[in-house]
Amino acid sequence: MRDTTFLTQSGPELVRALLIALRADVDVQAVLGHPARIFDAETSAPAFPYARLHQHDSQTADSVARRRLEHTIQFAIFSRQTRLESTKTLLGVLRAAVERLSLTLTTQNIVQLAVRVDEARRPGNGKSQRGLLHLRILTEAKA
Repeated sequence: MRDTTFLTQSGPELVRALLIALRADVDVQAVLGHPARIFDAETSAPAFPYARLHQHDSQTADSVARRRLEHTIQFAIFSRQTRLESTKTLLGVLRAAVERLSLTLTTQNIVQLAVRVDEARRPGNGKSQRGLLHLRILTEAKA
């Protein structure tokens, strides 16, 4: 029987470590408060600006051994600033924090961690901004 611990635990472990590290980053705290307003679920009446884990998908990156997973993680950033530039600044701070990350995980090693895209959008109401930060993280089961 194949050990499925890596496949079942890698996603939650990775997200937990990522949230803890981003919330602890002093530059992130400077723009999202202390403690940093980075949520992993819907939050009622959050203070602005804030970020929320928007999506997490994973798929096996090697079909035979099933020891590597490719994770696609998206964070949504919400701001009430009217200028798109302010959302791009928030995205830049989060991007820099992700690029500085050094995560230690129990079930897996990080092979590659990269920001794929950051994008700022102005919803139709014109009163707020929304940003998206897309991450790609390749992990491999520890031996």
